[in-house]
Amino acid sequence: MFRRALSSPVLYWGWALFVVAALLITYPVDPYVFGIGALILAWMTGAVVIAAVAAVAIWAWEWPWWRRLLVVAPVALAVLAIAQALAILRTFKWN
Repeated sequence: MFRRALSSPVLYWGWALFVVAALLITYPVDPYVFGIGALILAWMTGAVVIAAVAAVAIWAWEWPWWRRLLVVAPVALAVLAIAQALAILRTFKWN
């Protein structure tokens, strides 16, 4: 069951969609809410990246190339969304 959960692309696509939606929702609310949300999501995305790397490292040798892409692409999307959010945070005037 653990192997099935970690090797499922649905988990990673769900996380990527959650990250993008949370950032899009919190951006217009308040810079502090957006900033705290981005930092929390960054830490949690780090854990998801570790899980994805572990799944690919352990089980990917038996997957076709498109299945590997279905796991790697959403993780990259979540990381890029977090990087963009952190870049946007640098532009805010906090005073």
